Amino acid sequence: MEESNIYLSLDVPPIPPIAPPIISSYDYPICPDFTFISDTSTRQIIESAYKVVARTNSWQIIRNFHSRSFLFSGDHQIVELMTKINDEYNGHSGTSLSCTMRNINYIAKNGFNSYREYFIDNNRVQQRRQQNLSQVQYNNPIHLPQ
Repeated sequence: MEESNIYLSLDVPPIPPIAPPIISSYDYPICPDFTFISDTSTRQIIESAYKVVARTNSWQIIRNFHSRSFLFSGDHQIVELMTKINDEYNGHSGTSLSCTMRNINYIAKNGFNSYREYFIDNNRVQQRRQQNLSQVQYNNPIHLPQ
C-alpha cells in the first residue's frame, strides 16, 4: 500500500482551480474609447463586437468560456453571441471572428483598461521588431548575381 502512495506522490499534482479576478462594471465602460487601435478595420471590428456583448450583457458568458476554440464551440450561448457579432459587423471571415472573440474574451476576463494597456504594449513590441528587421535589411542588402 505504501508503494502506491509513493507512486502517487511522483505524479504531477493537479492544478488548483484559479478563481477569475473580480471585474467591476467600471471595467466595461458604456462608451469605451478604442482610438488606441490605429488600424481602422480592427478598431471597427472590436468596437462592434464590444457593443454587442455590452448590449446583450454577455460578459459573464465570455468570461466563463474555457474551450480552445470559439469557432468550433458547441456552446449554444457562444454560437448565438457569435452570430449576433457577425450580423452586426457583416463582414467577418472565420479568422476575423475568431480573433475578435479572443480580443473580447481578454476584455471580459481582464477588463477594458487592462486590454488597452496590453494592446498598446504589444503594439510597441511589434513596432520595435519591425524597426529591427528594417535595420537588418538595410545593413545587409540582398546581392543579386549579375
